[in-house]
Amino acid sequence: MNERDRLAHAPGVGTTEGNVSDLTGSAAEKDLGELTQQPIDSHDPSTNPTVGDKHTQRAVSEDILDGAASEGDLGELNRLLSSEPSAVSYKVSSVDLLSELSREATLSTTTRPDIEVHQLSTCYVIGAGATTMQCCELLRAHRVTIRGVISPATATRGWAEQRQISVYHTVTAFIQTQPEQVDFVFSIANTTILSKSVIQLAAVAAINYHNSLLPEHAGVEANYWTLLAGQEQTGVTFHEMTAEFDTGDLLLQRAFPIEAHDTNASLGLKSHEAAIALFEQLIANGCQRSKQDLAKRSIHLWTDAPPSLGFVDWQKCGRLLLNELRAHSNGPWIESPFGSMKVWIGEEWYAVSDYRFHCEPHCEPVGRYVSTA
Repeated sequence: MNERDRLAHAPGVGTTEGNVSDLTGSAAEKDLGELTQQPIDSHDPSTNPTVGDKHTQRAVSEDILDGAASEGDLGELNRLLSSEPSAVSYKVSSVDLLSELSREATLSTTTRPDIEVHQLSTCYVIGAGATTMQCCELLRAHRVTIRGVISPATATRGWAEQRQISVYHTVTAFIQTQPEQVDFVFSIANTTILSKSVIQLAAVAAINYHNSLLPEHAGVEANYWTLLAGQEQTGVTFHEMTAEFDTGDLLLQRAFPIEAHDTNASLGLKSHEAAIALFEQLIANGCQRSKQDLAKRSIHLWTDAPPSLGFVDWQKCGRLLLNELRAHSNGPWIESPFGSMKVWIGEEWYAVSDYRFHCEPHCEPVGRYVSTA
């Protein structure tokens, strides 16, 4: 069976036991160092590689960024964000984003804010996880009344219930209550495309948070596709919502560099920190609208498949393969429908749990599989 046939007929269940500890590049290339593998268990969602499978789309049932219902658990997230790299198994230093940011834009055409702070009195919040909850805490600190929280996450709904805020499991259930209009609707870490009827509940503005510098990487899994593109910078955006997702006027953006060691997991943490800081600026100072240049727009959908279906391609450029490995490194707190990278060894395949390059990867084929230990 050739490599193409193996990719097209990849099994849905991994049964091989044992570990693959040493995969090195060919003697001629030596771009790829070691890939430390773990066998794939069909009952372990974190290692199930089936693209689109219900296990991999919800690989972590209650991850760290899904937060928890208590203030103590939010404190635990903040501890992780400021912990030493060894505590989170990634080289993510506790950086001061305010000094690190290469761009912090309040996009405007006038000197007067289009959206003023005094207009913010009541709101609805739609989303899930720690980013959503911490933004809600900021709203409460600014004496904004949250009329309802709409979230599929148990922890997020529990947080709202503890504070006697009305909660709804789905947007459909929320709309069925015929909610009253409020000043703002905030969509924060929300993967549901909102209908016009929800957007129109905002008398002043309906605002969405997105983890890229729009108009680049609109849609889903922005950090994943940013890493695949090999970019050196990314950021977060707050923008006004319209009928077409991620196309509304830009309100605030904040950029930060992508380091050589960054992965999907570490970019998730950086995006979280930047989003919290930018949201506080938004509700404290207001913001101004600026049109997106949609000619520069790139879009990613749930139906987009990863390169090589997420399998290691030994004939691929070393730099491209390194980008794929970083994009598939999700840590314990990032849910990704793409799961981990996979590799064929003999007639079986394994999930890549760790990787090392012995030298700087170049734009030549990375080599071949050598041995299993």
